[in-house]
Amino acid sequence: MRLAVVSRPCVEPVNQDLYARVQAQTGWDVTLLLPRSWKTEYGRRRAERWPAFRGELVPLPAVPAGNIPLHFYPVALRHRLRALRPDIVYVHHEPYAAATFQVVRAAHATDGPAIGFYSAQNLSKSYPWPVSRWERWVHTHADFALPVSAEVAQVLRGKGYAGLMEVMPLPVDTERFQPAAEGRRNSRPFTAGYVGRLAPEKGVDTLIEALPQVNGATRLLIAGDGSARGSLVALARATGLADHITWAGYVPHEAVPETYRAMDVLVVPSRTVPSWKEQFGRVVVEALACGVPVIASDSGELPNLVGETRGGWLFREGDSADLARLMEVDGQPWMLVRRVAAPSGFRSRDEQASWVGASG
Repeated sequence: MRLAVVSRPCVEPVNQDLYARVQAQTGWDVTLLLPRSWKTEYGRRRAERWPAFRGELVPLPAVPAGNIPLHFYPVALRHRLRALRPDIVYVHHEPYAAATFQVVRAAHATDGPAIGFYSAQNLSKSYPWPVSRWERWVHTHADFALPVSAEVAQVLRGKGYAGLMEVMPLPVDTERFQPAAEGRRNSRPFTAGYVGRLAPEKGVDTLIEALPQVNGATRLLIAGDGSARGSLVALARATGLADHITWAGYVPHEAVPETYRAMDVLVVPSRTVPSWKEQFGRVVVEALACGVPVIASDSGELPNLVGETRGGWLFREGDSADLARLMEVDGQPWMLVRRVAAPSGFRSRDEQASWVGASG
C-alpha cells in the first residue's frame, strides 16, 4: 500500500512521527509532501526529517509561506502524484484551503487513488468566492474525511459532504509525554500552568485574573507567545502579583513535556468568539499523559474531551471566580492534595471537595 500525505504541519519534524508510526505498524510505503519552508510568528522553519520517519520526504515551495488557508504549492502536483503512484492521498489541510483544493484536484485527475482530507473546523462558516467553490469541490470529489471530533463531523455533513468519514482525535505520544519522576512535585510552590498561543480567544487573561483570588503561595507558569503578550503582562502587573508569574515564552515542541512536568495543574481557559471556539485541546491529552490534571473552560470541544478522559474539571469560560474556586477548594490550596494520584475526573466542585477530604 502506498500512502502520499500532503501536510503543512509536517514542516515541524515532530508532526511526522504519526506517519512514522503508521509506516512501522502497517508496512505501508509513506511519502510526505510538505512545504520547503514555513513562516511562523516565531521565525521561519525549514523542512527537516523526523528521525523515526523512514519514508520519502518531498519538500515543495509554498506560496505564501505562512498563510494557512490560502497557501498553495506552485508545482505540477498531478505529475508528482503520477510518479509516486499512491493508492491513497491524504491532505492534512481543511477542505476550504487552497492547498486542499489543489491537491484533491490533482489527485482526482490521476484517476487512481482514494482521496481524503482533515478537518477541525467546528463552526459552520460561509466563505466568499473562491474559497466557497474550493470547499464545495473538495466535498464533492473527496472519498473520505478525518474530522477531529463529532462536532466537526456534523459541520461537514451540514455543509454537504456525503463521503466516508471517521472521527480521528488528535494523538498524543505517550513515550514522550510521561509523568515526572517521583518526588519532584513536592520541591516547588504549587504551580498552575498554561501552554499555547497568547491570543485573546485563548483566555489567558481569565487565568491571570484568577490568581489574586487563590492562596498567596500559588504560582503561574505561562508558556507560549503571541499578539496578546503585551496586554497580558500589563494585566499581571496590575494584579500586583507579577512576581508570581513566570513567562516561559515560546517552547519548542521537544521541550513541551518537561514544561507540563513543571506544573501541578494545567489550565485551558479558552474563550469562544464569533469566529472560533476550542476545536480540540491537544494540550489536555498531553498534560494528562504527563500525569498533570486539567482545569478547562467549557468552550467548544473541551467539555467532551474532559468528559471522555475524566482527567479534570470544567469552569465557565471567562469566569475568573469560577476558575479560582477550582484552583482552591474550601480555602485549602491544592498543595495539600498534590501528593496523591491525579484525579480520574470530576463533574462538579462537590465531587472535587469530597475527593480532597478523602485524600487529605
